[in-house]
Order: sequence, then C-alpha cells, then structure tokens
Amino acid sequence: MANTLPQHIQVILQKIFNDNIENLAIDEQEGNKSGDGYLGDLVFLTVTNKKDNVPHNLVIKQCVAGVYPEAFVTATYLNEINFYTKIWPAMTEFQKKHLGEEDPNFVKHMAKCYYTDTTKGAEKIVLDNLKFKGFELHPKSIPLNFRQYASIFKLYAKYHAISFAMRKLEPEKFEEITKDVSNNWERFFITNPGPVGMTTAKIKMTFNPTTDQKLAEAFGTYHDNGNDILIAGMQYDGPYKVFLHADCWSNNIMFKYNDYLEVDDLRIIDFQMCFVGTPVYDLTYSLFSGAGKEALDRTDDLIDIYYQSLSEALKNYGLDPEKTYPLTALKEEWKKWNKFGFFISILVLSAKENAKARMKELVQYMFDKQLL
Repeated sequence: MANTLPQHIQVILQKIFNDNIENLAIDEQEGNKSGDGYLGDLVFLTVTNKKDNVPHNLVIKQCVAGVYPEAFVTATYLNEINFYTKIWPAMTEFQKKHLGEEDPNFVKHMAKCYYTDTTKGAEKIVLDNLKFKGFELHPKSIPLNFRQYASIFKLYAKYHAISFAMRKLEPEKFEEITKDVSNNWERFFITNPGPVGMTTAKIKMTFNPTTDQKLAEAFGTYHDNGNDILIAGMQYDGPYKVFLHADCWSNNIMFKYNDYLEVDDLRIIDFQMCFVGTPVYDLTYSLFSGAGKEALDRTDDLIDIYYQSLSEALKNYGLDPEKTYPLTALKEEWKKWNKFGFFISILVLSAKENAKARMKELVQYMFDKQLL
C-alpha cells in the first residue's frame, strides 16, 4: 500500500529506514478511536524493510488544523519534540552515568522516537506503537484502582528523581534542557477561560440545596473564580522543581499486565503539555482524574508509596531524601498546590461516563480532606 500513502508520509518512512519506498512493505493498522488524539491525527503503520523482514510498528502523530488555534497546537508539538530530541536523551544519559541501566530505578518507560519534523503547521512525531509490545490503555469509563495507582506513583517517583538528582549533581544541565519548555496549560487557559466556567457550573448544579449547603458554600469561590485559581495554581515558586509529565490522565499511561491481571509494566506517553513544577502537579492530576473512591480513600497510602520509591531512587543517586525533598514538604505542597490537578481533573471527568457523579465525588473528597 506504499503508493497509496500520502506523499509526506512516504518521505518520512524513507528517511527513517534510509531506503526507497519500494523496498518497504507497509500495512496500515486500525486507526485511533475517536477521542484518542486531541491535538492532531494519529496514523498507525507496520513497516517492514524487505531486506531484513523485521517489522517496525509506528505511530505517526501529525499536527492538523482543527478546533484549537494553530499557534497553540504548534506549541504543544514543539514541546513534545523538544522532550524526545533533547530532554529525554539528556535524562537517559544522566541515568546511565549516575545509576547504570541495571539499577531498578533506571527509567526507560517511554516510547522510542524514530523521527520528528518541526515544520510550522505540519509538525510530526513518529513513535514506537507500544500496543505491539503488549501495552494497553485503561478504559476511560472505568476508574483506576489502588494497585494501578501504586504502580503509577512508583514510576512517577523514579521519573521525578531524575530531575531532583540532576538539579543537585548537574544543575547547569538541568537548566539547559528545561529553559525552552513552555507551559502550554497556562497558555491555553489564559486565552480560553470558558471550559473551566462551564464545568464548575455543571458541578454547582449537582448540589442539593438542603443536604449540600456546606459543600456548595466551599465550592462557591471555585465556581466564581475557577480559571483565575487554576492559573494561579500553576505558578509554582517553591524549591522542589522537577520536569513534569503534566498530562497525567489515564489515556496517557499504558499498562502491561501479567497472567494474574496485575500491573507488570508501564509506559508514559504524550509530553505535549510537559513543563517544570512541583511533583504534586503530576500526582494530583493523575489521581484526581482517574481514581474511584477506593483509591481516593487511600491517598495517604499512595503518598507514602510515592515517597518510599522516591527515597530509594534518590539514595541510589547518592542523595539524602530528607534533604532533597522532605516528606513534610511533599505533604505541605499537596495541600497548597493541588488546584492544577483538581481543575484539569474535573475537565477530564466532565467528558467521561457518569460525569456529574464523578465530578461531585471529587469535590466531596476535596472538601472532606480540607483541600478546597
């Protein structure tokens, strides 16, 4: 089917495999389901060079004109291209230097990047299709359970440990690789306040005027000034900055399960919204956007699991966890800097099944934990 592919994709494949398109056997896989690619088109291909018969399963992410302003979509693609071509290679080399690839805290949980194109308005990224390696997405309609979150928090701890260690051991390198990262969440909500207002209005309508008076009162400020609170909640000024994933809902984590349906491995995908901030941004966004009551009720256990994993990783870098990121600081930041995770999560939940009930459940959780 090589000759039926768009010319620009043929050119990409020839560059990746350094061969003529006639020497490549190309099969198109099942396309993305509606809703899987929000900021562009996704093309799934299996490409086999006829010379060695080794199949390569690829995902081509390409920027297209759509409902979002072109400048914003371009910024998201440039962010992700910067991650795969500059930030992650530097982090990988840092881990090799200071940990070694055999260390259990070595993070290799990203897709291989084959190719990038920064042509304005036509940005592209070609990645390994992880589904062919046994990874799968969790159904968006089903809340994640405690064991899944334990695995996610352990991985985020190891991932954040790279930044903490790099800031201590090679601070100039950390500044160099993160200086060009833009906060695309802030960019979006400064110019698009509508989604937050509409979502908080939906939540307000779920309150019972008789039984939810205290909840409605506590939520009032969030309804009236939600977008401003969200933007302010992204202005982290503390001493514990790390490079974030920052788009942490369940559709950007892929799971591999063993025969007992236990999480065996994970992959983190989609770095279009990545920026620098407190680890709490990743943790609260991940938890609030996908957890059911079972996992939310065990938030303290998940924080402890995260910190234990972070401590182990930091020690292997030769650092003292309590001097690098004290547990007390993590808990204080959880209370102070949870608004980014909260607001992005209610937006995510608003598009899921049983949205009103799940959004209200999260607001009730925030109220009960004295986080509102």
